[in-house]
Order: sequence, then structure tokens, then C-alpha cells
Amino acid sequence: MNHFASKTVTSKRSALPLLYLLIVLLLACKSPDALSNAQFWAEDGTVFFAQQFGHALPQILVTYAGYLHAIPRLVAWCAQIAPYQHAPLLFNVFAILIDAAAILYFAYRMGTFVPLWITISIFALTPSGGEIFGTLTNVQWFLQFALFAAALLPQRLEERRFLPPWLAITLPTLVALTGPFSTLIAVVALPLAALAWMKGRMGWKCLAPAQEWWVQLDKRALGAVVAGGLIQALVMAFIGQRQPHGPFELSLAKQNVLQGFQYHTFGEILFSPSVATLFFVCLLLFLVRSAWRSDTAGIVPVALMLIFALLQIVSSAHAGPNENLISTTIIWSDRYFFFAKIAFWLCIACTLCNLDHSEGNSFAPVVLVLLILVAVLHPGDMRRVPLPDLNWAQESRALRGAGTSGPVSIPINPVPWRITVTPKEDTSH
Repeated sequence: MNHFASKTVTSKRSALPLLYLLIVLLLACKSPDALSNAQFWAEDGTVFFAQQFGHALPQILVTYAGYLHAIPRLVAWCAQIAPYQHAPLLFNVFAILIDAAAILYFAYRMGTFVPLWITISIFALTPSGGEIFGTLTNVQWFLQFALFAAALLPQRLEERRFLPPWLAITLPTLVALTGPFSTLIAVVALPLAALAWMKGRMGWKCLAPAQEWWVQLDKRALGAVVAGGLIQALVMAFIGQRQPHGPFELSLAKQNVLQGFQYHTFGEILFSPSVATLFFVCLLLFLVRSAWRSDTAGIVPVALMLIFALLQIVSSAHAGPNENLISTTIIWSDRYFFFAKIAFWLCIACTLCNLDHSEGNSFAPVVLVLLILVAVLHPGDMRRVPLPDLNWAQESRALRGAGTSGPVSIPINPVPWRITVTPKEDTSH
């Protein structure tokens, strides 16, 4: 019996455009000033706009923070068609559209295990500091979900007929070359492939879930993501100039896993490190037991999401001792825990759906009840705080100055960040 077919939640393709519009509206509500008072945020202006300024070709091969950012670079290139005063709005619109597409694609792929509407609701209700919403700089934190889905979740049959082969490879490749997440996915995928191979060679029952899962994956997309991850790894190792950080600290990694995760998921630290450790040990025993019973539908998506989230949280420990990721005064570090938060609630939903053998998945809404409770207790984390108005429309006029030879410096958020460029003798904008 196919374990995946038993829990498939059918989603008619005709409803997907409407769902996409609803997600776009949701993200717009999460950061309303991104459209009503569009401004550049951080690297939106200082990196993607400034480094594209004056160049006819997209700066895809230019690294930042040690790795490539293909999709933001392409957006910055496309935004050149509009007057400079509208550049922040175009950046933000593209960001919201891309983020919505990543969420819908991930929810669609997860629909085999969790009802699509529950996955979208988890994105809507999970508290967040807000920095990641409505900015081109942070689309990579949403695109990681699309990468995970393309590489590590089973491909739906209707999807195979819908996407032409060239698009099924090009899209995951571009996303894989945006941010370091494809490298982490390669770290997860390669051992999974090894376990599937070992099952075929040795016949161990406990490895059956890995083999059955491997058969269901889209090998073209997986290959594109892994190849992109290897390219990003090479770039980070030999080409890209990383931002200065302190050395990796094991103590900070443990703090992130045992306390930082709690703070950024629940808005507070509920359990001591010892209790949290006990929880993770019990979770590990549950995964091992499920794997031994070959309970593929319940174990594999949970295990893959948790491993990927753990790798991401631990990797954030390179930030150094001066950045306390669980400090109530530093809310922006929430992005390091974004995947982990979504994965936590999805793992609970996936487990409940696996326990419930009815078509209605009557247990799954329990997750939403818990999420609503967390959201009610932390209402300020449901949307982004509006950015200060630095009057970009007025300031950007200096970029049009025909005959101006000196550099122009324009303030952007967060203060005191600034864009510094040398305007060209161009009146087209």
C-alpha cells in the first residue's frame, strides 16, 4: 500500500490562484506600509539597488555575505525600468509575490500529509518579529520553504504534468542560488540518499522509510537544488567575502536550540534547559520507534523538517557573543528561527493527521487552537511595526541629477543605514 496516497488531501488546481491571492493579501496585511509607504530596508538599498545602479546586466554573480542572491539580483535588475522613486515599491511588491508563491508551493507539497489550509494558517498565525515580511532582502527566508518542498517532499502526480521539464529545473536552480539554504538541504539529502541505498543493499527494515521516500522525490528538482547547494558552498569557501562574525560557539548553539527556539516560538522561555533536553530526547526516541515500524507517512516529513531546522538554528551560532539571540531587545534575529517555528507546528499537525485515519483530519485543527492562544498572548508579533518615513520619493530625485559627478548619499531604514551611489547623466528616470 502506498503510504502517501492514504493521507493525500486533494487540492483542485482551479482553487490555487484564489489561494495565492489570499496569501498575497495576508502578507500585505503583515507589512501594510510595504505598499502604502514603500521604503528600502537594509540590503534592499545598500546592496541590491546600489550594486545594480548603473549596470545594464543583472549582477547575479556578485556575492554578498559570502554567497549568491540570484532572485533579489534579478528583481533589482527588473526594477530599473521604473523611476527611482518607485524602486522601493517594486522591490516590496516582488518580495510579497515571491513570498506568497513560496508559501503556496510548500503548502501544496505538504498537502500529502497536512491539509493545505492548515499549513497556510500556520504561516498566518505564527508570531514573528516582522523583519522578514515585505522586504526583498528577506525573501530567502521564505524561499527556503520552496527549496525544501522541491527537493525533499514527494512530487504530486498532477505537478509532473503541469511543469515543463526546463521550468522544473530552472526554477529550483535560481532559488538554490539565493541564500545558503540549498547547502543545508544538500547536507540533509545526501545522507537520505545513502540510507535509501543501504536499504536496497542490506534490506534493513528500519531503513524502509528512507527508501520509500526516496522513490517519491522529484530527482530533477533535487539534483538542481543539491547542485546549487554545492555551488553556494564553493562560493562561500573560496570566493564570497563573508561578513565579520565571531567564531562558532557550541555554548551559543545549545542556547539557541534549548532556549532561543522557545523564546521565538512561544514569545517566552517556558522550560528550563534540562526539561527542553528531555523533550528532544523523547522526540528522538519517538522518531526512532516510528522508523523501526516503517511508519513512513508519519515519520519522514517530521524527521526531515526537524533536521533541517536544527541545522539552521545551530549554524546561527556563528553570530558571536555580542549578539544574544534570545534577548527581548533584539527581535530581528527571529529570522534564524522562522523555519523552525513553522516546522514545529507542522510536525504536530502531521503527527495528528497520521493518528487520525478519517478523511476529515479532525485532530489537525488542535494545532490552530494552540497557535491562536499563542497569538492572543502576543498580539504585537502578528505584523511588522511600520518603518519610519525617510521621504525616499523626495531624496531619490538626487539620483536623476544629470551632470552630477559626486556621490549621492540617501538615508534608508534601519537608521543610520544609507545608500551611496554616483548618479549617471541620465534623464530617463
